[in-house]
Amino acid sequence: MVRKKFNIPEEKIWFFLKQFCDGYKVLYNHGVIHRDIKPENVLIHNGDFKIADFGLSKSVENMEINANISAKGTPLYMAP
Repeated sequence: MVRKKFNIPEEKIWFFLKQFCDGYKVLYNHGVIHRDIKPENVLIHNGDFKIADFGLSKSVENMEINANISAKGTPLYMAP
């Protein structure tokens, strides 16, 4: 966990966002809903960002709104 406050260059932020979005796109294309995205579940390995901790994930066949998908996750990181 990052505890120090420091400035991160904009290029590095864009690099992270692109890798994160690419990773989430792979999950979406495979019908996986993570359900617990938070900073602690994004890891850095050899300069690459990885989505981790699929303990609450769910595999669905159709990514359209589904009434059978329950809300899961860490309360402080959930949408209101």
